[in-house]
Amino acid sequence: QQPQQQPQQQVYQQPRRRRQDLEQQQVEEVGSELDAGKKAGITTLMIRNLPPHLTQKAFLDELDRSGFADLYDFAYMPSSFDGQGGQGYAFVNFVSVAVAGTFIGAWHKSRRYGGAQEALLNISPAVLQGLEANIKKWAGQRLHRIRNPALRPFVRSAQSAA
Repeated sequence: QQPQQQPQQQVYQQPRRRRQDLEQQQVEEVGSELDAGKKAGITTLMIRNLPPHLTQKAFLDELDRSGFADLYDFAYMPSSFDGQGGQGYAFVNFVSVAVAGTFIGAWHKSRRYGGAQEALLNISPAVLQGLEANIKKWAGQRLHRIRNPALRPFVRSAQSAA
């Protein structure tokens, strides 16, 4: 029976190594995207793998607690209309490329909202970049019909940032 157990152990070790290699490759890809982003002026990031029970307010509170209070001017976490939580992703526009880079270093591949079974957060540059582009897309007329302000995008006005 022992010869049968050894191949089983190898089968389980190989996928773990591949998964770790894949995770390392993803970290390197985000790092290279960030380096390219510094040249391209990337300030808006997409955060994936957020827990489905998370609300936008709880997400913003965690951003603030982790040292990014007043360092972002736009955030939107699409939510279900029953108010029970998000759809697993969010967009944040930071005030500078340097702050966006610091955020990636602090949050990428981290677990912020639970234990070891929680999926690692995945941070990547968003397709839309900049405050104006995000406001046009996410805070336009289409979303003004949403009556619950907790479900609308967060936009920091120039007055509240001062």
